[in-house]
Amino acid sequence: MNVIKKYEPIRYNVKQTKNEYSKVNNLAIKGLEVVTYAHNTKEEVSHIKKAIFDSLLKHVTFTLAETYDEELQGWTVSVPEIDLYGEGNTKEAAVSDLINSIHEYISLYTESNFLSQHESPEKQAAIIKLMRCENDEAMRNALGLK
Repeated sequence: MNVIKKYEPIRYNVKQTKNEYSKVNNLAIKGLEVVTYAHNTKEEVSHIKKAIFDSLLKHVTFTLAETYDEELQGWTVSVPEIDLYGEGNTKEAAVSDLINSIHEYISLYTESNFLSQHESPEKQAAIIKLMRCENDEAMRNALGLK
């Protein structure tokens, strides 16, 4: 019976990564994962080829919930994966408000360490996917609003 050895990524501490960055980069380019770890914070960072990361982000999907409120006579469009929503008199107005809310959140996310350190990895991946959108149309496509 063949025993399959579990793959373990190559690991360097921060100092080793700084000293061996060309090697780390070349290993990642070859398609291997290299992990940098910090002793003091217990945080880890994976260095992976961008094409692999791009491929992983393609699997991040969004669910849209559209609700009409009879009393307020308005729409709410929400995205549970990122806990954001937009409101408006029409569905399109609610979507536009949602896109604006996403832009505001991304601005806060990039300016504040708090959000990136306290959100789940799944939510962070979803936000990164939206951050990469070049314009509102691309963001609408990423959300599934073609």
